[in-house]
Amino acid sequence: MLVSGNVREPCDLFRMLPTAKASFATKFVNRELLQWDSMGRTRIRFSLMPHETAKVTDIRTSPIAERIAAINDFAC
Repeated sequence: MLVSGNVREPCDLFRMLPTAKASFATKFVNRELLQWDSMGRTRIRFSLMPHETAKVTDIRTSPIAERIAAINDFAC
């Protein structure tokens, strides 16, 4: 479930600004991001936390195991 559909706009903006860099952490594995060409100007990080905390606070997000499994796909 996407919480915000506005991720693409800032990524596109930072892609067009020659000296800008963006970085954001997410708890949702959005494979659609793999299709975007950030021109190396946007970094995506997966937020992780201990299981006991995550099961209470990470509601409606991708499970930690899914985030870890996706890391290699998102690595440049």
